Amino acid sequence: MLYEYNYCECYFIVPLSNSLINKMKKTLTALALTAAFASPLTFAQGTEYQYGTASALVDGQMGAVTTVKQVQENNNFGIGAGVGLGEVIMVNGHAYIAGPKGKGREMRSTDGLSYMTATKFKNSQTFIVKNIPNISTLERAITTLEKNTHLMYAIKVTGNFNNVEARSENYQTPPYTPIVTWMKNNQNVFNFKNTQGTLVMFQSPEFLNGVGVPGFHTHFISKNHQQVGHVFDVYIKNATVQLEPLNNLKLSLRTKLEPVATTTKHEKEKKSLDTQYMSGFKALETHNS
Repeated sequence: MLYEYNYCECYFIVPLSNSLINKMKKTLTALALTAAFASPLTFAQGTEYQYGTASALVDGQMGAVTTVKQVQENNNFGIGAGVGLGEVIMVNGHAYIAGPKGKGREMRSTDGLSYMTATKFKNSQTFIVKNIPNISTLERAITTLEKNTHLMYAIKVTGNFNNVEARSENYQTPPYTPIVTWMKNNQNVFNFKNTQGTLVMFQSPEFLNGVGVPGFHTHFISKNHQQVGHVFDVYIKNATVQLEPLNNLKLSLRTKLEPVATTTKHEKEKKSLDTQYMSGFKALETHNS
């Protein structure tokens, strides 16, 4: 989504005295210095690339919407899911996927992705955190620096973790089972203790619900790339947090639909009655349940 703000430039021709000219120079200098040292988060220039939608993933569309190579053409930082699921994270231009028990491996350029949120990360602001007891505390620290709740944000957190509670899941083959149903018996939760690594986080406004995951969406990868997963909670010993605001959104929709397993009558009725069906997915993404 691209927001454009147009400014009207008005010109006046009036005689100026030397004293007025000097005052204007001082004023313009002060304005220039203020702009130079203003918070970088007020000048969003980044682009988020969204491949597939969260609502399609919820409905069971877990075939490839893009490939690792296609994502790498414009991005070096992101999170998503593999074909049939498997938690995916991209750092420094390399994509890694979690096995069912959280063991990471680097993906091939030809590997498919069923969902991906990515950007070419350019740090705009940095701060240090220590002894963060949970992910809610980390999220509050981040949001205090965000000046515009209508923007998207990419966040990179690198450091030492006392614990990372994460999950991956068993992979599926077609016909795919909708994700909320699949996770009831196929989600695997684990803890990475006393590890070094990176959180890749994306924050989306609520009005993008269904396109992306509203609020925070967080994945983890260890420094040795062996531990990967979707994050439920963290206990941070110390870390560096980097933020980038994103004001452009480029969305690629899937052109091929995969077969989805028929849901039960109860599940169909529940979905038809629940106009906020994505809330079930949001709960799945933020809680170990």
